[in-house]
Amino acid sequence: MFNASHMFYDGTHWFIGFPMMFMLLGFFIFVYLLLRATSWGQKDSKETPLEILKRRLANGEISHEEFDIMKKKIDDI
Repeated sequence: MFNASHMFYDGTHWFIGFPMMFMLLGFFIFVYLLLRATSWGQKDSKETPLEILKRRLANGEISHEEFDIMKKKIDDI
């Protein structure tokens, strides 16, 4: 019997899938970078520099001397 489905097969059908995979990969990378660059999914920080400094002092991340130096710099701005 003659099978017509193989009549037009030249072995290059796989070549169509690669550009489609690269386009989809590029699309997902674009969406990832776009979401990463925006504040989507991140909490909005409305803290002022002085509040951040006070929080760092309270958490023990900086000493009182460092706090005074940094507060002076913030006040000068």
